[in-house]
Amino acid sequence: MTEIYRQARDRSYLTATFDNFGYPLQGYYDFLVPYDTTRCRVIEVWRKESKPRYRCHDVNNGEVFKIDIEDLDRLVESENRHRLEMAAQVGMEASDVPLIRYEWFMDSYWYYYMLSPSGDILEEGETPYEHKSHPYVFRAYPFIDGEIHSFVSNVIDQQRYTNRLITLYDWIMRASAKGVLLFPEDCLPKGVSMEEVADEWARFNGVIMIKQPKAGMSLPQQIANNCTQIGISELLNIQLKFFEDISGVNGAIQGKPGYSGMSASLYNQQAQNATTSLLDLLETFSEFVRDGAYKDVKNIQQYYDTPRVFNIAGKNAAIVEYDPKKIRDVEFDLSVVESTATPAYRALANDMLMQLWQARAISVEQLLEHGEFPFADELLQSIKSQREQLEQGQVPDGLSPELVERVRQGADMEAVNRANNQLVNN
Repeated sequence: MTEIYRQARDRSYLTATFDNFGYPLQGYYDFLVPYDTTRCRVIEVWRKESKPRYRCHDVNNGEVFKIDIEDLDRLVESENRHRLEMAAQVGMEASDVPLIRYEWFMDSYWYYYMLSPSGDILEEGETPYEHKSHPYVFRAYPFIDGEIHSFVSNVIDQQRYTNRLITLYDWIMRASAKGVLLFPEDCLPKGVSMEEVADEWARFNGVIMIKQPKAGMSLPQQIANNCTQIGISELLNIQLKFFEDISGVNGAIQGKPGYSGMSASLYNQQAQNATTSLLDLLETFSEFVRDGAYKDVKNIQQYYDTPRVFNIAGKNAAIVEYDPKKIRDVEFDLSVVESTATPAYRALANDMLMQLWQARAISVEQLLEHGEFPFADELLQSIKSQREQLEQGQVPDGLSPELVERVRQGADMEAVNRANNQLVNN
């Protein structure tokens, strides 16, 4: 290892190595030779390879495994011969002996290489992960004919034209007349030059003296030429509208407010239509998230060897204990769904629960348990505490005696008496 990286730090050695390999570096050493001489560059390469193997099934214990061609006699045939010999010693028929069955197949697997900058193989082997793949997750969308096309590739022309219009708009504003002063010569007093008038005009709180103009003559005035209203704004609006029509991303899905008088159903329908046009992109991203989560869970099963406690946040908060002995060999199907914890969804759910409660279809406890109210937890605990006090024959805090008597009349007295007897016996 020391000899390999002693040469890997030598730029002349790397130059000669890559020249002989057919890929000259041309002075590019930043990736291969680090600035910190205490560190070494290791290149990790993953390849999908294949080779012939045997798929084996041990009918004695139900185990299914794979072996290489050269290991067939040592792991399978020798074991089958040993079982036949043991069966012959006890008088068992050869047809009744549970042998290891095997079949030839072409196996595909992921293989990794750890390389030095000069191409030396530091380590190699088949993937050590339980998910039988590389440790990376990536998604190319859209991947057409071996090429990755950007999502905004369809609106590049509109973007270029928009940039041109904005540049033209800026040039016209800079080139237009702004603050030009028309000063009649007859209004110029004696002893004052035009240069002094220009300096006074440009000065803050300046004062310009003029002669009283004759009848029919105009006073000095400033000219500001507005040359921007030549249709550039309309062209910009057209191009911005093209962005929405081509990409399918409109203002509703971006969260922009609608126009005055727009109904909520129309706004939601526009957002739904935009989501439908982007469904393929959103599904691809969801699949990317699901693949990453699947590998994470597989790595947890493989490498978490001690029990751990996880806090699950949210309304249904809980403390989950992870036991590797119970989870390690469990096969699972992972599903990642979009969260509905949005203000609009919470308001809709609360309205539906309130309607069910007003129709006496659910109780107050069910309303507080399933609703998203800021005071739900405290109020629910208070109701349960008062109910326990009533069942024990106590007067709850904050209740009048008349209300307590009315509650007792409607309560299950048999249950109350049983609770009282248990308290007395204890």
